[in-house]
Amino acid sequence: MGRCAAVICTGIVLPLLAPSLPAHVWTVGGADGDFSEIQPAIDAATAGDTILVRPGTYLNLVLNKGVLVRASDEPFLLAFGGAIRDVPTGQTAGLGGAETQGYPLLVENCRGEVVLEDLQLFAGENTLWIQQCPNVSASGIDVRLGSGAGSSAVSIETSTVQMTEFVIHGNDGSTFFERDGGAALSLTDSRVMLSNGELRGGAGGLGSCPGNGGDALQITRSQVHLIGNGSETFQGGAGGDSTSAECPGGQGGNGVSSTGLSVIRGSGVNLLPGAGGGGPGASGQEGLPTQGAIPIWSNPVPQLTVTGNLNPGDTFHAELTQEEAGTALLLLGGAGGWTPYGSLGPGLGIALQGSWFQPVLLGSVPGASTTPFDSVLGQNSDLLGLIVHAQGAVFAESGALQLSNKVVRTVGE
Repeated sequence: MGRCAAVICTGIVLPLLAPSLPAHVWTVGGADGDFSEIQPAIDAATAGDTILVRPGTYLNLVLNKGVLVRASDEPFLLAFGGAIRDVPTGQTAGLGGAETQGYPLLVENCRGEVVLEDLQLFAGENTLWIQQCPNVSASGIDVRLGSGAGSSAVSIETSTVQMTEFVIHGNDGSTFFERDGGAALSLTDSRVMLSNGELRGGAGGLGSCPGNGGDALQITRSQVHLIGNGSETFQGGAGGDSTSAECPGGQGGNGVSSTGLSVIRGSGVNLLPGAGGGGPGASGQEGLPTQGAIPIWSNPVPQLTVTGNLNPGDTFHAELTQEEAGTALLLLGGAGGWTPYGSLGPGLGIALQGSWFQPVLLGSVPGASTTPFDSVLGQNSDLLGLIVHAQGAVFAESGALQLSNKVVRTVGE
């Protein structure tokens, strides 16, 4: 089949088109690497290439094309942060296995897909900033800040983002300046799905008139879909302790605060307030689990898991678990990721559409059940490095469309 191959799913053949396949693999670092720094490798690469970065400390990077930059094994450090910007439509840019310390990672003005995986980001304000990007997938994001800055750790503006398996802690307020703690995550004019993660607002700074705790999640004119298994927490930061009887302790942050016309839907996430600060005088007020007009959709969200190897010729196993009876689909897509479809249902509607896209009918499913599905990947080594997206959808008997979490896997990993 030349550069094309197929995934065979119980008799269904899914074409994997050549533009999604890696053309060349470059190495950075080490005595025999193609380059000693990341940026020259990006400049030399073309869309579809992969850049493997060996452990070490490198300067910043600017990625503006459909190239995957990821750690060869152990993480690598970007000494001055980096930016992913202006990725063209139809291309997928990715960054995986990187660390930052003291400088932000910016993702901006990308019409193509951006994939972020296994990043440890330690900086000051706005450690990760995503803006003007309609198609971002992030998994394994770890943002834990220090103290001194009070703005959000992660900011998403005018974007559509899927974030899974994350830990984000807001910055603690400075004790010297008695500043408020920062929010963990702030959303503005965006559509976001959050699954299997932890958010915690930063604590207020200690002082004679201490700072307030930061919110775990701040939402402005955005639509948010939360997916959890009951153990995830979004908790406001604790108010700062007062050192003076004249000022009470700082107020605790909120689990979620909302302004403007915002909507949250989902289940399985614990929204918790931050504790009020203490001191010799009055204690600070506890925060709120939710603040503002936030309708919560309580219907359980379907859960999709994909296990097994994802290598050419191997079988991987998927299971879709849902609470409501209806008709179930498994959606499989290549590079292209998430596209908002407002007509799919009330409120937030997100579906997969890529350079190839295939729905697989799982059939009628009863309530409170798990539907298995096995798939065999085509025997073609050219598939190595291909990013595959999977998502479940249930057309419930109540008339609602319920979309599961998305699973992103890379062939060969």
